[in-house]
Amino acid sequence: MIQELLNVNPSTLDTISEYDYTEHLPFPKLNYVEQETGVNLIEKTRSDEQAKATLRYITKLTRDLIYSKIQVDTRPKLEFLIAKHEDYRKSFIDMVCGMVMLARIKGIESVLLTGEYGIKDLPKMIQAKGYMLFTNQYAFRLTKEQIRSDY
Repeated sequence: MIQELLNVNPSTLDTISEYDYTEHLPFPKLNYVEQETGVNLIEKTRSDEQAKATLRYITKLTRDLIYSKIQVDTRPKLEFLIAKHEDYRKSFIDMVCGMVMLARIKGIESVLLTGEYGIKDLPKMIQAKGYMLFTNQYAFRLTKEQIRSDY
């Protein structure tokens, strides 16, 4: 499976997200977030630019939350899987959508100002969407040359 994934271009998985090669992270598309959550971030933040910035912030916060719960040596493998494997990408994007819902409930300003959402703050539904992202062991290896080589 890993050999096949090595040849996947992350942008081919960009139906619900857009992959950022600088951040090495997919960011959900605004229309997908609204479709999944009912939250129109443009209305909430009053501009397209601010909505995208808010979503980028929540996406990075989600990544950091996941990374805080897995082993350091597992992070490059998970980054690889989120970049190149459709199921991992969708799980991550859906977890971001869950974080948007949580921000809507608790107040988006609270998320933006504090960034203090821990795993204990996440409803079980959000944790369930991201269950596969919290794995600490993967039965494959990535060489240094493969890490971020094309993603």
